[in-house]
Amino acid sequence: MLNITLIASDLQALSHIRTKLEGANAEVRGYTNNASVLSALRNNKTDVVAVLLQPSEILESEWYSKVKSGSQAPVVMIGDGDDELQEVIALRMGADDFVSETASSRILFERLRHAATMSREHRLPETVEPAGRTEVRGDLEISFSDWLVRWRGKAVSLTARELRVLYALARIPGHVKSREQIMDEAYGHEPFADDRTVDSHIKRIRQKLRTVDPNFDCIEAVYGVGYKYHQEDACHPSITHGSSLNDTTHQRRLV
Repeated sequence: MLNITLIASDLQALSHIRTKLEGANAEVRGYTNNASVLSALRNNKTDVVAVLLQPSEILESEWYSKVKSGSQAPVVMIGDGDDELQEVIALRMGADDFVSETASSRILFERLRHAATMSREHRLPETVEPAGRTEVRGDLEISFSDWLVRWRGKAVSLTARELRVLYALARIPGHVKSREQIMDEAYGHEPFADDRTVDSHIKRIRQKLRTVDPNFDCIEAVYGVGYKYHQEDACHPSITHGSSLNDTTHQRRLV
């Protein structure tokens, strides 16, 4: 879901634009107070900042600079589409885009989403996989030379995207990662994805790993936060049927 910080000097106008955006399935936080919005930008995650201008209203450059410095999110001005001077000044001040307040809900949402996507592509780090290496986390092996995953020596067929998601989790076992962090590591500079995309990848990864180990349970959902990958001794590894407790491999795992 797109997170939007909406700023306006007029409460009625703010409510009107907020209703349009929420109707397009956006999460909107609205502010009319300059001090409160600057504090919110420092403390809350936002994908894009939308500033609603009233007819003939021009932002003070000092205040706008504080908005830009308070967040990495792009800033889109929403104003009177017939006021050319307003649009020119907004763009010269550094706004990432300008859109008319008379635009439909769909167009308004898509322009804001596009600004968020373009900004995200330019500021995200490259994906973190160690090219050409094999990373081992207990019984899990992730090979970036041949893009294969093995669990206890058995090959598991994952897509490149699923492999990146799994590595993003397993890279630091026990560490909880939000969906946004997983997207950052697994998607790199590629287009915007939402929380449901990550959930779908996790579901398929679990299903595929359980084809070679029905008791695989090392990926845990942390309610309201994201996911974490457990060390093997914390996710109850299974013992192969017919094996003996004298088997040294299993003795090491049970210690």
